[in-house]
Amino acid sequence: MKGSALVVGILVALSPALAQQNLLLNPSAETGDLSGWSIVISGGDGFAVQNGGIDACKMFITSYDFSLRSQQIDLLARGYSEAQLDAAPNVTVGEWYIGTWPNYSDRFYFSVELRDATFNTIDAFSVDVTATNAWQLAQHTFSGYGPGLRYIYIEDGGDDAEYWAGHWGAIMDAAFVRLAVDPPDVPEIEVDPLVLDFGTQLTYNGPTASMPVVVTNTGTYPLQYNYCLGGASPVDYVITGAPSIADIGAGQSRTIDVAFDPTSPGPKLATLLIWSNDASEATTAVALIGNGEDWTPTPTGSATPTPTFTDTPTPTNTFTDTPTPTPTDTATDTPTDTPTPTPTATDTATDTPTPTPTNTFTPTPTDTPTKVPSETATPTGTPTPTPTVTNTPTPSPTRTPTPTATNTLPPTHTHTPTVTNTPTDTPVPTDTPTVTFTRTPTPTRTPTPTRTFTPTATPTPIPTQPPHDLSQNARIITSGNYLDYVQTQLATSSPDDPVQPCTFGGGYPNSKTLWYVYTPATDGLVVVTAVGYDTVISVWLDACQGSFNQLVACVDAFGQNQPEAVSFSVHAGHHYVIEIAEYGNAPGQSLYFTLTGPAAIAAPICAPTPTPTTTPTGQATATPSVVPTPPSHDLCINARIVTSGNYLTSS
Repeated sequence: MKGSALVVGILVALSPALAQQNLLLNPSAETGDLSGWSIVISGGDGFAVQNGGIDACKMFITSYDFSLRSQQIDLLARGYSEAQLDAAPNVTVGEWYIGTWPNYSDRFYFSVELRDATFNTIDAFSVDVTATNAWQLAQHTFSGYGPGLRYIYIEDGGDDAEYWAGHWGAIMDAAFVRLAVDPPDVPEIEVDPLVLDFGTQLTYNGPTASMPVVVTNTGTYPLQYNYCLGGASPVDYVITGAPSIADIGAGQSRTIDVAFDPTSPGPKLATLLIWSNDASEATTAVALIGNGEDWTPTPTGSATPTPTFTDTPTPTNTFTDTPTPTPTDTATDTPTDTPTPTPTATDTATDTPTPTPTNTFTPTPTDTPTKVPSETATPTGTPTPTPTVTNTPTPSPTRTPTPTATNTLPPTHTHTPTVTNTPTDTPVPTDTPTVTFTRTPTPTRTPTPTRTFTPTATPTPIPTQPPHDLSQNARIITSGNYLDYVQTQLATSSPDDPVQPCTFGGGYPNSKTLWYVYTPATDGLVVVTAVGYDTVISVWLDACQGSFNQLVACVDAFGQNQPEAVSFSVHAGHHYVIEIAEYGNAPGQSLYFTLTGPAAIAAPICAPTPTPTTTPTGQATATPSVVPTPPSHDLCINARIVTSGNYLTSS
């Protein structure tokens, strides 16, 4: 594998042929159908593909009558030479199987033939067994069968124990056919990156933007591959761009797009598992990291806003009515002397005064308010209406004086009536009304209050010393889908911590170690991830304290906060001791640890040695009790060798 991590893997307790290329097509239902297989017998409702399987992705299942399928491998067409095949390399074949609820006693059949160029059988192996409720492996290795191998023919099938309609029969998954020699042209997988970190995402915001994982074939033979989501929280991730699973040609690439869509708050760790026919990397795990957040918004201001109006002033409208003054029209006829009238004379004084023009006063308000169309002005009082005042002065009448005598002499005076039209004063208006409008405003809009939402704060945990920071206190993994969260600031290291050989820059023990022990109930594949700081992961087989002799896998990603992911095969009943360490001597921080694999047995790393006790015998003459001593083979490294097929010992 080529990527950002340095990986050292040693597969122990496995068949030596497992490092070679799997020659079967679609062995784990990667295509979601029966592609690559030929149906020989379709009993009941035939074969089906369902979710699940030993790899937790997909699997094949049978029905109520016996069904059988086959696949034939042309070895010359796959690139092997006749010389390679005539050397009779070991051929290892196998398939995983399990029964189906409720009666798990379903029939499973598996058969393999080695054939020559004319399809004659050179060697064969078959099993026809009853399944149980646990995964089991049917496996066989052909050796010493002589020259002439050209084809490998495989059949598998089964039925159910209940004879129910539908698919309740034997389940099969992860079949393989491997030769102990590789052809000249081989595929080689490269996956980049090995970690996708999506950060924090709100649970109701939908998926994040997609992040790509690029799968490249750097070999010289077509790469067969497939993928699925696994790990602790696969439901929180989505494959948004699902590429074709057709073979990837030499030098070609394919991109898998993944998004994070958390369904609940908290850390969400999963893996993107990629299978291939790469001889050295049948499975590649990409760590998927994300944190879901879900909080109730809390407003930081008043929820009742004060409306904002476009027209806020309350105008005061004052009407000033200056009425037309009433003129005083005074006609004064004052003679300068008392004439002696002549009886025949007529003294006619015609006084036609010039009238004052009609003055029309239209009061103009001093303030004309601008009103919002939706507002209604309601006067608070009853204003006195302003009349239009018309001032029409009454002219002095034409007067005809009555003579008192007849005077023949001309008058000795000039009679010029004086007409005075002068207001006696400046009249004060009797009513200068002030009209005040009080408005009940209707807002032009309902303002939306501005709220500031503050997430509910997550309390910061106070670091304490982890109880499993010593190997003898290893935390027991209790399930095949395991998640642990630890604060590592106060974790310690021990002088007997083993050297982690894959550590960048040279193997040394590192610091702040945490320990786990995992005992699988069945054989299978395990994926371990560690996220949170610059970690180094190492896995040891059957390691009691101080006996770290069999390294299974080791991985060290380069750089601070680079999550680790490592996958390895396990066998039922064995203890796998997992060490998580801080690279160098950094201060430590939060760690998320996950393990995905077969169901776990809750078994401690080492059984405690019983404390010897002495039973009093009462009298000094009694035979003294024997003080027990630890057996010589109570450590796995001191295992007692069984030397015959009929062996008995006492300890």
